[in-house]
Amino acid sequence: MRSSSTLRSKFMALMLGGSVVAAILAAGGFAWLDLNRFWARTTDEISAITSIVADQVGPAITLRDAEAAREILRSLGAVGFIRHAAIYDKRDGCFAVYQRDSSSICPPKPQDGTTYGPGTMIVSGGVFSDGERLGTLALSATVPSLSKVLHEYLDDSLLVLLLSLMVATVLSVTLQARILTPVLKIAEIAGRIARTHGYGERINFASHDELGVLASSLNAMLDEIQHRDAELQRHRDRLEEEVAERSRVNIELRQAKQRAEDAARLKSEFIANTSHE
Repeated sequence: MRSSSTLRSKFMALMLGGSVVAAILAAGGFAWLDLNRFWARTTDEISAITSIVADQVGPAITLRDAEAAREILRSLGAVGFIRHAAIYDKRDGCFAVYQRDSSSICPPKPQDGTTYGPGTMIVSGGVFSDGERLGTLALSATVPSLSKVLHEYLDDSLLVLLLSLMVATVLSVTLQARILTPVLKIAEIAGRIARTHGYGERINFASHDELGVLASSLNAMLDEIQHRDAELQRHRDRLEEEVAERSRVNIELRQAKQRAEDAARLKSEFIANTSHE
């Protein structure tokens, strides 16, 4: 019973452990792919907005119309994730700025390209007109932090993990009935035969898989052992009969010898008596 319980627990632990590892690896892989797609999609979207706004503010920079430039930047308020936008002239001076919090502070001019900060993405690029660079446009967007995104994925992964454990438990019970139960039955019969030496017992398990081969092989071994035991018993019975027959013959020989000796003794006594007379 202890070995049965151990085998069942190992089988269950193997199924559940494999499901947990598979679910964790799958969730991690999907999270990594989705994060990469998320950052790429966000970068493309902000870059596209930067390009459109840069085309719109070119004339305002050329005419040195800061108010027109600020009006264009204020239109970015409709884009919910834009935190602030700034236009810088050729000398890197702040030409116009938009802050969602209504602040008028102009942040330092960033390098061209895309930079990332805690929960922030900054896209900076040149403003051109007829091939001439008029200035620089920088947009700062609020993006979910990596920890927040991972936390959301972990919540989803936990749900997937629980579902995986439920499915693994059902599969484990099903597989135990189909695979483990016959194995334990074979082990039980083999153990009972080893204790009682009842080689006439057979395993009734019809299957064409490895378990069926195992059961058939064990039955064949039992047939061979039973056959040899029968042969050994017949030799033992024959030997006992031969021993009994030899014992009977020896007894008869001893009896015959004793009669012969008695006859010889009587004959000698008779001759001795006759000679004396």
